[in-house]
Amino acid sequence: MVKIGVYRHTLGIEDIDSLVNKFVETLVDTNRSYSFFVDWEKVKSNARKYKIEINILNSLLGTKDFENELKEILKRYPEVTPVFPILIAVRDLRLKIIEDFSATDVNILSLILIQKKYYLMTK
Repeated sequence: MVKIGVYRHTLGIEDIDSLVNKFVETLVDTNRSYSFFVDWEKVKSNARKYKIEINILNSLLGTKDFENELKEILKRYPEVTPVFPILIAVRDLRLKIIEDFSATDVNILSLILIQKKYYLMTK
């Protein structure tokens, strides 16, 4: 027999059936909080660490010629490349990307992170 003295005192429960009912009534769907999905301290740390690079990329907001301006930024400021995996939450040191979605032949490029810079690897 289960001793329910502590439950009687704290929850006002008198018998096992009431204890089981209370247990079932108070179950929640999950035990995950926002911190389960996002390491907010890491987000803040990366935001501080890459503040300048993020602001360079922010210059693309609202641009009419996004693709060409992004290419220009990548040429002039290659140090922004380590920010992309952080922005899309990818941890891989090697990334495969499709060069052009509108092309009929799909060309997949490989990028590799070496010393905090991504380099295009040829096939």
